Amino acid sequence: MAVLLAAIFHIIRGGNWKILLLALIASFLGFWFGHFLGFVIRLTTIQLGPIYIIHALIGSLIALLFVFWLSQGEK
Repeated sequence: MAVLLAAIFHIIRGGNWKILLLALIASFLGFWFGHFLGFVIRLTTIQLGPIYIIHALIGSLIALLFVFWLSQGEK
């Protein structure tokens, strides 16, 4: 899921391979941070097996928006 979000982000945003790599790393880290946060607060939301998928996707999107904000000058 995190890789798919990063790929969509890169297609929409454009940029070089550095931006793609940064988006992949940020999306992956945001995904797992969101999952961990969902695990800690234990809200009853949609889960995919043991993964708190809603929290993970929100974390990934926040991380990607942060990367977009940081990479405004680069293309």
